[in-house]
Amino acid sequence: MEEILLNRLRELEEKLEFSMKYKGLEKTIPFEERNTLVREDFEYTVSEWLDNVKNDIDKIMALF
Repeated sequence: MEEILLNRLRELEEKLEFSMKYKGLEKTIPFEERNTLVREDFEYTVSEWLDNVKNDIDKIMALF
């Protein structure tokens, strides 16, 4: 189960990277800032988001 969730997480990360390339964002966003998502008044990095998702997966797995 954990392996399935981690694979899904990797797929989402790949889709995010593809989406950025498809929309041309990799050319308009400076390299250092490419992993930063900004939504109105709240900002976090992709790696922080992935860490949060992994923590959620760990909590779910702890239930089994």
